[in-house]
Amino acid sequence: MADRYFFVYLPGHGWGIGTSPNMLVNWYANKNGNMVTFPVGLQISKVIKVGPLPVKFAVQGQYMPVHPDVFGQKWNLQFAMTPVIPKLIKGNIFGN
Repeated sequence: MADRYFFVYLPGHGWGIGTSPNMLVNWYANKNGNMVTFPVGLQISKVIKVGPLPVKFAVQGQYMPVHPDVFGQKWNLQFAMTPVIPKLIKGNIFGN
């Protein structure tokens, strides 16, 4: 199971600073061992236009202070590219 907490500050001009790490729980792990991976992270993102389409580029570093035994993750680096799709339906679909 994965869960996520998030926070973002938008200072303007397409920039974003925040975090959105994935918490993991291994329900099949030994109950005496550590079943949880709890990360903390920092993400920096920027929205720019690629042709007519706005695209968000982001990089996030994560550290896992709580992780399963020696084989659990300690650090990771994530890169993301998210296209922003324009409005597909013109007007208000629920009336006025």
